[in-house]
Amino acid sequence: MHIAFALPGRADTGGGGLAYATAMAAALRATGHTAHVTENDHPAWPPGAVPVIDGLLLPHLLPRLDELAQAGAVALIHHALARAGRDPGQRAEVVDALRTMLPRLRRVVATSRPVGERLTGEFGLSKVDVVEPGLPDLPRSAPGSGTCRILSVGVLTPRKGHDVLLRALARLPDLDWTLAIAGSAGRDPDHAARLTALIPELGLNSRVRLLTEADGAALDALWRDAHLFALASRWEGYPAGVMEALRRGIPVVVTEGDKPGGVSASVPPGVGAVCALEDEPTFSKCLRRLVFDAGLRAEMAERAWRAGQRLPGWAAQATLLEQALGG
Repeated sequence: MHIAFALPGRADTGGGGLAYATAMAAALRATGHTAHVTENDHPAWPPGAVPVIDGLLLPHLLPRLDELAQAGAVALIHHALARAGRDPGQRAEVVDALRTMLPRLRRVVATSRPVGERLTGEFGLSKVDVVEPGLPDLPRSAPGSGTCRILSVGVLTPRKGHDVLLRALARLPDLDWTLAIAGSAGRDPDHAARLTALIPELGLNSRVRLLTEADGAALDALWRDAHLFALASRWEGYPAGVMEALRRGIPVVVTEGDKPGGVSASVPPGVGAVCALEDEPTFSKCLRRLVFDAGLRAEMAERAWRAGQRLPGWAAQATLLEQALGG
């Protein structure tokens, strides 16, 4: 099978589309398929290839819908309205485009179950295949003792709840902790600026680092040294940061999200804490328990490591995508 992944130009939007396509293409090639990734707002693909179109690119291709349908194109959706913005008119245009396009494509693949459920519920699709990202083999975190180093990874948008995390941690001035937040500011520069201003407002300058351009080596170092992963997300499709934390053996403190079955369903018992959405006092108490008790963190880290090793890799997920594309 020849699979042609198509993403918009400058696809580094913080939504994981480029990382997913690149890793999936490599896994498909390892099993004998031909697969490649292009980043172009006007993509082309060889005759006979299966076009797999990233959801961010789909609305731009509405004028080419007949061509896509004839080619047997497949939609790959990470977040249905990831780049629609908050303007009601703009969001309506994206929704209308997707409602027109998705039923005419050969398959619709979502990269998480919550996104798949949203597509069937809000866009009227009878079937959506779910193929979550895989995980590579990753080294176990080795943070050592001393100050509890907390890590939060995720694009700087209101949905990720970094403001909730900062306010919850501001309630713990008596404990020894630091926080590193790593995430792109490009999706919502205004919100990123508000987060930057919130840190000194809460008196956290000496404890919090906001890294908006961390490269691979810097991010790997943050993961290696982290005692705890924390995210107060208001909604998650596939909780990539949580999954990577488990894979690396790092306990997690997260929020439930606005619907059941999201992040909480991905957190096995005993590897951390799941708190109610927007509940800063309770979120702070969950953090306090794990920041204070190094022995408890160590126990949860061991459980997280064992749980993380059971998560599927890219080879298994490539098999699922192959089945979805060929079905």
